[in-house]
Amino acid sequence: VGRCLECDAPFDAVDWRRVCCVCHNLVLVCDGCCQALGGDYHCKQHQHLKSLYFENLGRFCKGDLERQRAGLASLHASLLGDRRQKNRRRTLMNQLQRVEARIAQLDGAS
Repeated sequence: VGRCLECDAPFDAVDWRRVCCVCHNLVLVCDGCCQALGGDYHCKQHQHLKSLYFENLGRFCKGDLERQRAGLASLHASLLGDRRQKNRRRTLMNQLQRVEARIAQLDGAS
């Protein structure tokens, strides 16, 4: 029997729609946590990105997006100079570009 990644409750129903929004690996998330998380799940490897990396950016206000941008930029800068972190830097930069595009979209709508 598996356990929910969020609340640690016994849970073992695999749902192909419940994947990590960073790496797209399947994650075990119970129905209660699924509703609370709004569709953005993070595997064990990407738990440190829970407050920074989201698939659906449309639900965030500009202030939230700017906090995400600052956090992503800081994390990206901390990985500079380490050649082994190239893929992580690229993943963070891609998300950073998505966040910046969403901020620009919100600015254009104002």
